[in-house]
Amino acid sequence: MAITKLGNFDQRILNGLINQFEASHSRAGSLAARMRQWRPGGDLEPQDKLDLVSYCNPSGDTRGKARDLARQISMLVFGKVISKLD
Repeated sequence: MAITKLGNFDQRILNGLINQFEASHSRAGSLAARMRQWRPGGDLEPQDKLDLVSYCNPSGDTRGKARDLARQISMLVFGKVISKLD
């Protein structure tokens, strides 16, 4: 079953993680801006999901800190680290 909705989460905690995420990688700003619009129980845009998954997945680039924060955001919002299959 595909994830299409945001879960229940603490908005203040999410905003703090988003701020850290944005500061952690030069290309994280666009996704961070979109995640700031997220509200508990709201719709998850397909592009937001794809972009978050790309940060959660291991890769051979310089996104180490951003990846850790993306995984924390995913755990907060969805209760797990999401993947392309979700």
